Amino acid sequence: MFVSTNIGSYLATGSGLQTAVLNELRRLGVRPKKSLGQNFLVSESVLSDILDVACIEAGDHVVEIGPGLGVLTERLVRKGASVLAIEKDDTFARHLKDAFAHVPAVTVLHSDILMLRSLLQVLKTFKPAHGAKLKVVSNIPYNITSDLLSVLLPMRGALQSIHLLLEAGAAERLTQAQPGDKDYRAMSVIVQLYSQARTCFGVSRSAFHPVPGVDSAVAEFILHDQLDERLLEHEAAFVAFINGAFSMKRKTLANNLKRTFPQPDIEKCFDNSALSPLVRAESLDLDTFVALFGCFQARSS
Repeated sequence: MFVSTNIGSYLATGSGLQTAVLNELRRLGVRPKKSLGQNFLVSESVLSDILDVACIEAGDHVVEIGPGLGVLTERLVRKGASVLAIEKDDTFARHLKDAFAHVPAVTVLHSDILMLRSLLQVLKTFKPAHGAKLKVVSNIPYNITSDLLSVLLPMRGALQSIHLLLEAGAAERLTQAQPGDKDYRAMSVIVQLYSQARTCFGVSRSAFHPVPGVDSAVAEFILHDQLDERLLEHEAAFVAFINGAFSMKRKTLANNLKRTFPQPDIEKCFDNSALSPLVRAESLDLDTFVALFGCFQARSS
């Protein structure tokens, strides 16, 4: 299958991907915006590796966030996938609509995904008729990583997996941090709540234009089919509980929870869980948080 776009023509002409990206940016009169974290992938081998780890197959329905010039979009279509490309930038949204105007497999949505209140409905509409879940595959701006995961991870009813090209340090923190580690934080717990996560492979900064100041990595999040049954009716409340527990890193867990719960409840629930009043959130694992939250819920009902 050959998708006829300006950015894809280098395959036919034999010129390199980096040259094609630079030429297309020049044609559009675009200078990458640092404020939007626009660093364009110019490595063909990295593109191939991303498609491999995401297990993209014909018939897949893929959500791509921040597709930019459409380099990854085109590779996804070549694999036989249908793509929902969500682009915030005005120029790139117009470019994508023009470039893929005659490609039925690509739907371009001009929107900021973090501001898209109807995102779940959009995803449900995009899902295939046979009901298979969607895959997210994206090279995203580093500065929206936590906000984006906060939006996507709870959508286990619509999403099967998430593969993101992230700043290498962020990928390591999100997928590897454990209780007691200095990088263990609220998002670490939330990632474990919703998914099985790992760092797939590193990507050199030289694989991008313009070259960023740090290396990158592809992080994988395979969403759990089921949430812990103890949280089925309290999912949003538990996430808020976790964020509150980590709200002030230098304070003890008990001090952080004082904003939400009365002191007698804190003392009783800590005693039930055999927790020291001086314990910090960074030392507790997911199961301990779930049990502690359950105690507070029981006392407030």
